[in-house]
Amino acid sequence: MFHRIPLEAMNKRFLRTLYHGRFISIKGLKRYIQKKEQERNDIKQGERGGNYFFMREPKDLTGKDGTFVLFEYMEEHPPLLSQPGMASLSQPGMASVIRNYHRRKLGVDPEVKLDFGSLAYTHSSLFLENILPGTAIQSLENNMYSVPIFQHKPKCTDFLLIRTKEEFFIRKHPALFVVGQEHPSFEVPSPNSKAATNFFKDFIMAFIYRLFSNSTENPKRIKIEDIR
Repeated sequence: MFHRIPLEAMNKRFLRTLYHGRFISIKGLKRYIQKKEQERNDIKQGERGGNYFFMREPKDLTGKDGTFVLFEYMEEHPPLLSQPGMASLSQPGMASVIRNYHRRKLGVDPEVKLDFGSLAYTHSSLFLENILPGTAIQSLENNMYSVPIFQHKPKCTDFLLIRTKEEFFIRKHPALFVVGQEHPSFEVPSPNSKAATNFFKDFIMAFIYRLFSNSTENPKRIKIEDIR
């Protein structure tokens, strides 16, 4: 079940419970973002250009710097969702991308001007929506699914508040996309089906084997409480 906490719940009572009534400072990230961007540029120059993957440690998975976008799913219960760290990136050359499918127009073909994604030409749509000549449709693609996305302009009063264990940070609201109906790249079994039951059994066996392999006891053993 997915539940969105109402804003009324994030009130003074919640903050007092979390921080015991002490003053909470909210810091801006403009200078921090500029500093991290300069560090990335220096690394790229040292690597002589090309695609360099910066997410090497868990602490690098943060919203405090870099360019990122927010995706809001139209489906109430999407059949597939990415776990933290399974990023779908907006730049070409990566496994998961935002791709802009453009259908050429006879005569003068208009230039495709979109903020994110790599350009790909097509004669027919990959989704239910048709692509008219001279237009483009954006798609979010990874190893699990491909799905049409539609960019929306956030309100000027919206902002992003980032909370760590000790501090709050505020930054400008990033780009916002609405995600349409997913097109899975592999079969998604229905609940209580034979395929779902077999998948669950295999998952449990792999989980037990991993716990057993990581056991530090001699001889190796695991407790039933660890599986529950």
